[in-house]
Amino acid sequence: MNSMSSPTSSTQTDDATVCWELSVDGERYCYATTPDESATALDMVILMFLDETKTDSWDDVGRFAAIARDYSTLGPREIAGILGIDLLRVVSAPDPSDPPWTFSDPRGGDVATLRTWTENNAC
Repeated sequence: MNSMSSPTSSTQTDDATVCWELSVDGERYCYATTPDESATALDMVILMFLDETKTDSWDDVGRFAAIARDYSTLGPREIAGILGIDLLRVVSAPDPSDPPWTFSDPRGGDVATLRTWTENNAC
């Protein structure tokens, strides 16, 4: 596991903080930032999680792609490249439900959960 595997990063402000967290098999991939940068925080969580995760046979890759497409700043081509899937699969994936989202673990563990929340202090 390298240094980006599960750090908790945050940007401190006096205002509200938006937190994104993906938890799987006891690991937490979390990033916190200002509300204006919420989509960028999700980008960071996605990239940290996928740093050492293969998604080529993941049953939930289409749903994950839809969430990245609709809630992050990553473009469809970037998402397709990161997840190793066809661009059409990203753009045609059905709209995701509201968070939190639960997925099968692409690494073969139990369940992965992606959630977001806002609070007045850092996450």
